[in-house]
Amino acid sequence: MITVSNFTKTITSDILKKAPEVLRKDYEFVKENIDLYDADNTIKKYIDTYISKLNHVAGKSKAKSVKKVKPANSVDKKKPVEKKQAAKKPAVKKKAVKSAPKAKTVTKRNPVKADFVEVPEVSPEVRFIKRYVLMDGKTKTRKQLLSFINALQRAIEKKQIRKTSRYAAEIRHIQNELIKIHNNPDLGDSFHFSLDNSDKKVLEKYQKIAGSQKQRTSVRLISRYVGIHGKVAVKEKAGRLLKAIRNALDKKQIEPADPYIKEVKTVKANLEQYLKAKEQKLQINTMDLKGLQGIAGIQNIKKKSPEL
Repeated sequence: MITVSNFTKTITSDILKKAPEVLRKDYEFVKENIDLYDADNTIKKYIDTYISKLNHVAGKSKAKSVKKVKPANSVDKKKPVEKKQAAKKPAVKKKAVKSAPKAKTVTKRNPVKADFVEVPEVSPEVRFIKRYVLMDGKTKTRKQLLSFINALQRAIEKKQIRKTSRYAAEIRHIQNELIKIHNNPDLGDSFHFSLDNSDKKVLEKYQKIAGSQKQRTSVRLISRYVGIHGKVAVKEKAGRLLKAIRNALDKKQIEPADPYIKEVKTVKANLEQYLKAKEQKLQINTMDLKGLQGIAGIQNIKKKSPEL
């Protein structure tokens, strides 16, 4: 059974292949935000629903894989009668006609350009637009919409989103749409949320913006490391994080020229030491902690509160 604690270990490519396209698309988002499970109620509910659907898919695939075994002494009554095949005439070999050798054409392959830009931290506007796009086709409640509206309002009040922001117009449109849906008296407490497909250009634009930024892998991993600082019994989380760092380095997801490569290697060494030691509490040197918090965009880890 797939759970939050074993999510990264249990999910295989076979399960994802059998899953609907919607679940395959949302996999990366859930994987990146699994460590925020206890920090945000909206993300918690989303991940719970996602894992429940994956368990349903996994259960179906197991049921199909079970085959009935016939007893050794049973006789198959419907066994087809073997028919004698007529002797085939030997095929007449045709003389091969030699053709002039074709000149080899060399095709130049253009390097595939990424559709996103790696940034230390995804901008608030892009995060909200991505959250809005991910709601499409999902069952939502008025309470969830109100939570989204309030989060938007807080970001505007704190001037995280300004009138001069690049996607300020899109944010205003999203806010107006959410308020209009929330105040619709014809909708019940729970309803199917669907983006307006009548204007495909607008929808495609929002989807493109949502995927335009991706947090730098090194920063994301450092943030996870800072998140388990000072906590007890986090060996399992530390082990998953160490595995993720090793994979990122092996697959060149963190390039040697990455500005935080030195910090990532320090984190890797600290995790290896922590997992070998008997201590149950992960401690980070005060000077190192301040530097890592700065990279992760955290001023005070104890006062950290998620905005989304």
